[in-house]
Amino acid sequence: MWNYEVEERLLKVTGVILAGGKNTRMGVDKAFLEIDGVKFIDRILSVYKKIFSETIIITNTPEKYKVTGVKIYRDLICGKGSLGGLYTGLLKSQNDYAFITACDMPFPNKDLVEYIASIKEYDAVVPLIKERYHPLFAMYSKKSIEIIESQLKGNNLRIQEIFQKLNVRKINENEIMKFDSMMLSLLNINTPQEYRNFLKCEVK
Repeated sequence: MWNYEVEERLLKVTGVILAGGKNTRMGVDKAFLEIDGVKFIDRILSVYKKIFSETIIITNTPEKYKVTGVKIYRDLICGKGSLGGLYTGLLKSQNDYAFITACDMPFPNKDLVEYIASIKEYDAVVPLIKERYHPLFAMYSKKSIEIIESQLKGNNLRIQEIFQKLNVRKINENEIMKFDSMMLSLLNINTPQEYRNFLKCEVK
């Protein structure tokens, strides 16, 4: 039987994991790399399931994912990179807001995710560190779908450029460090060398 008390505590936000990349630089599917014996995808899911009322994965290889309680969708528009994944995630979300994380960001801090996901009334809530946006650890409103769709039609796949047309709440470094002092939540692992470095350092 479903525990309704637990359900009421979950945020009415959809957690979206983007796992549709070609993994060209890594050479293998990053979602299934492991740190301390735990797959990247499972690290993210373990945080999402404690926070969000819905969790979905966007991937073009759904047959690889055997996850209960998680919806899995293919990109609605193929070949459009992370912006296409964001578009699909927002359209498939049952909630008005979706928190987006890339599958190669295996250290999401639960308190930080909760903090960002609790900030409403904006089209997007995005970390901005040293004038650099981190659009794949951010929350988006369905209100941004039209802008994203327009940019996709123009084949402009740079997520950062949608922020010029959206009402964005920027999350600064001080805000992040209150929850995640090393800002590991914003780190992604793109290459074999980066992966070896993380294993060597034994990042927890």
